[in-house]
Amino acid sequence: MSHPPKDDKLPPAAAVDQHGCLSTDPFQSKGNQEIVDLVDRLLECGINNTVGVPQIVIVGDQSSGKSSLLHSLTDIPFPVGDGLCTRFPTQIVSRRARSGQDTIRVSIHEDPFSKSKIANVGAFTRMLPSLTSSEFDKLIKEASTLLGLAQPDQHGLSKSSKNFSTNTLKIEVTGPNRTPFTITDLPGLFHASTAEQNKHDMADIRAMVANYIKASSTIIVGVTNGLVNVATQEIFQIARESDTEGLRTVGVITKCDMIGDTTEVIKLAQNRTLPLKEHGWFVVRNRSSRELGITNEERRLRETKLFSSYPWSQLYGSHRGVHALRDYLSTLLLQHSRLQLPEIARETQSHISKAERDIQELGQSRDSSSKQRQFLQGVVAKFQTAAESALNGHYSSSALLGKDMMKLRKRIVEANAEFADGMLQSGHETKFKEVEELPLRPNRYSTPTAPSVNPQPTGLFGSGSGAPVVPATQSTNPRPTGKSGGGFGTGFGGFPAPSTPQFGHSTSATQSVLLGSGTAGSGTPATSGGLFNNLHLSNVFTSPSNGNGGGASVTPRQSYEEVGYGELHPEPPKISFEEAKLVNYRHQSKTKKRPTKSASPPSIPIGEWIKEEIAKNRGTELPGSLNPEVVPALFRRQTAEWGNLAQQHLERIQSIVEDFTKSLLRATCNDGAVIRKLETVLAEFDKAAYNQSKAQLDELIRDQREKPLQTNNPLYIKNVKSARRLRFNNALSRYLQREGQLDNEEGDIRLRDPSSLFDVLHISNPENLADEIHDTLKAYYDLQVVDFFEFVNKHIVERYVGATDGPVRSFSPLWVAGLQDAELAELASESQETLAKRKEKEGVLRRFRRAENLLKNHSPDV
Repeated sequence: MSHPPKDDKLPPAAAVDQHGCLSTDPFQSKGNQEIVDLVDRLLECGINNTVGVPQIVIVGDQSSGKSSLLHSLTDIPFPVGDGLCTRFPTQIVSRRARSGQDTIRVSIHEDPFSKSKIANVGAFTRMLPSLTSSEFDKLIKEASTLLGLAQPDQHGLSKSSKNFSTNTLKIEVTGPNRTPFTITDLPGLFHASTAEQNKHDMADIRAMVANYIKASSTIIVGVTNGLVNVATQEIFQIARESDTEGLRTVGVITKCDMIGDTTEVIKLAQNRTLPLKEHGWFVVRNRSSRELGITNEERRLRETKLFSSYPWSQLYGSHRGVHALRDYLSTLLLQHSRLQLPEIARETQSHISKAERDIQELGQSRDSSSKQRQFLQGVVAKFQTAAESALNGHYSSSALLGKDMMKLRKRIVEANAEFADGMLQSGHETKFKEVEELPLRPNRYSTPTAPSVNPQPTGLFGSGSGAPVVPATQSTNPRPTGKSGGGFGTGFGGFPAPSTPQFGHSTSATQSVLLGSGTAGSGTPATSGGLFNNLHLSNVFTSPSNGNGGGASVTPRQSYEEVGYGELHPEPPKISFEEAKLVNYRHQSKTKKRPTKSASPPSIPIGEWIKEEIAKNRGTELPGSLNPEVVPALFRRQTAEWGNLAQQHLERIQSIVEDFTKSLLRATCNDGAVIRKLETVLAEFDKAAYNQSKAQLDELIRDQREKPLQTNNPLYIKNVKSARRLRFNNALSRYLQREGQLDNEEGDIRLRDPSSLFDVLHISNPENLADEIHDTLKAYYDLQVVDFFEFVNKHIVERYVGATDGPVRSFSPLWVAGLQDAELAELASESQETLAKRKEKEGVLRRFRRAENLLKNHSPDV
């Protein structure tokens, strides 16, 4: 037949007397008693949910005989019968005293991990000389009332009533004949709802049991009724989930005196049905409901008589009877505690270190104004150090600036560049027309046919002045030269010409004008630039050539008047700083794809658009004159989108700054509630700075649209004159093409009808007037658009981002110093969440400090 587990795997329970009790009491040793006492004190510290403090937990289904077993083990008259019995964990501590009478101390220990706290629960204490069944029943009711539980005799309980609690009722029994051990009884499992217990209670009890037995240091005492099939007992399924190998589960079979056919029970007790490898199964006989009044000795005798008879006698004596079970559990707890104490000490130190770190992460307690101010000063100091580095682009100086979102200056520079490119691409209402340069003379004239003093051709933009009149019959067919006699310097290659009458004087009825290059009355070649200077109305900006043979480049330092006197030099021109900026911006705008304004450009070409505006602004001016309101009206229309683009840019900058400040605040403050409050403060700083910048931008846009057009920039005159010269050359080219003069093999251009040339060139021509307005508007616009976005970026955006009262630098130690105590309390006091977390961590630290002191006072030799 099968037997219980081998004796070498059991505590020394083989050495038992005839009643199945230990023949040698291990608790006669002072050291052993101290170990058991130490474990009890450690359990009192409330560390058993996180540290593996050895304990014995008794579990079973309702009506499994668990209460009767506890009565037999502890001499405490647990209620027996139908209805609710244990509705909270009950810890029974049995201790041996050297002398004196038995004493009983009852108290309630609050669950440190319970979310619902009960006032004055720790004050519940009762000292009793003995504990009868009625007294114990009264004690249970008092504890239930204090814990807020429904009374057992109530029916039809509301859903809000509590039927079970996780707080522990502790009963300490001390006497000279007591066997030292500690056992915790848990509420029994049930499988059907009643008026006193519902399906929610069913789940709560199961969770409580699973939580208690999950620790590897817990010894599980599973109780089953011998009258039922053990396979139907849910408690062993739960135990197997935590103790898969069955190494720390002790099985107990109750009601053995009531079993008819003992075949299956014997197989279970012999560890053949549900093997518990390490500890096996015990059989016990408890008091029945008719035997509640018998003494302990009478109960023991009846139990001994039963298990001395067949078939119980074939089981090991060490696993028969309550006395054997109690001694076994006591010795098992002692051995288990000896093995676990070093590990408990290590885990205690680990939890103390963790609790200290958790409290340190919460920062110093902020229960006074001085502590609150100190806390905010620390947050602000870290914030400003990183913010200054981000504003200056020194990202490596702070570990907080590693992510791209935190590189504030980089993102601002990128946004400014995109705004500038967007202005160049999409700032205008309609596109300006680019004027292409038409050829005036074929390249074959660059081949010399006669010796010349100046053999180098000047190309398309030569330099010279004067426009000599040459008789149609007189031509030397020279090659073009590149020498300049002074003048405005936008023209054609020159041709040598003899001394002839000036333009406007004729030598015959039919005359033609030879357009060459040089100074009238000299042998110096002339260019169309000279003819432009003599004919075009732009002379209002110029003076006659000084004839010094040199050109003058325009720089920003030249005065407005000086520009008109000099002429462009034929050599590569000097580029001013503002010209270079404009060229660079335009180059970027052509090479980078940037977002444009949402409105689609008008389909009307700009030339038609200008004519339309001229017609709209017809006023009291004389025929052939221009209303001075036309160009300002066109400029306002052409710049109508500037305000929207600038507003969008400022909003984007605001978003970048907001992302930065919020991210930096979260990186420098570890209190979520304070972060949320300080985000509101940052939002107020941002709102004030943004409104100020928005007002400045609105004023800039209003001035740009309402005030007269004006500029002192020399580039404006230069650009206008360059455009006029190009228009003049193109008009002359078209005229010569019409007259068949463009491909003259002789190299001379003969003007047969000067009046028709006047019609083509003069501003009174409507086409020429529209072109003149276009070029004037474009020259002014090109300068103003750069000035606009430069001002926005340098003065509005930078003022918003970097000002001392801006959204970044306002959050400063100076601001903290000015806060009143009430403001400090509102901003920096700890939130309920933080207070609860601090209280929890400090409670954990206190519990483990107590455990640490207990372990230090314990001698490792005992």
